[in-house]
Amino acid sequence: SSADCAAGYSCNVSNQCVATLPNGSSCASSSECQTGNCVDFYCCDSNCGDSCDACDVAGSEGTCIVTPDGLQGSPSCSPYVCDGATSSCPFSCASSADCAAGYSCNVSNQCVMMAACSTGEVGSLRCYGNVVEQCDGNYWLMLQDCSDTGQVCTEPTPGYATCE
Repeated sequence: SSADCAAGYSCNVSNQCVATLPNGSSCASSSECQTGNCVDFYCCDSNCGDSCDACDVAGSEGTCIVTPDGLQGSPSCSPYVCDGATSSCPFSCASSADCAAGYSCNVSNQCVMMAACSTGEVGSLRCYGNVVEQCDGNYWLMLQDCSDTGQVCTEPTPGYATCE
């Protein structure tokens, strides 16, 4: 075991003592690394324990950094995606780009599951609560929150909705 090896060495799968690896080296187990942190298959400067940080970001292997904007996170931040600014999962959105696939940002700045629509409904409008939504062929997407203008969403004819 690694306890039988001298300082700075660890026991490999062949029961041989080998030098521990510096940050940025490929690893399979934390005992192989000088820091004792094997994260995302790299010896890392820390344990990188949040959803939106990683040790395998290209150009920064071996250093725990915030992941780029738009990644799912590990464990996943769904229904949100990582914002590229903090290591923890966000809990609000400014646009649907801040949401995971199949989710959209609602008027309360929350990512919510999008309702599916068919290609035969492309361009159709509907009321969902007090919001006008339009079908893009896959999902119903928010166009306008009638509450913003003090109006009410109405559907005077099938496939058409408006704020009045």
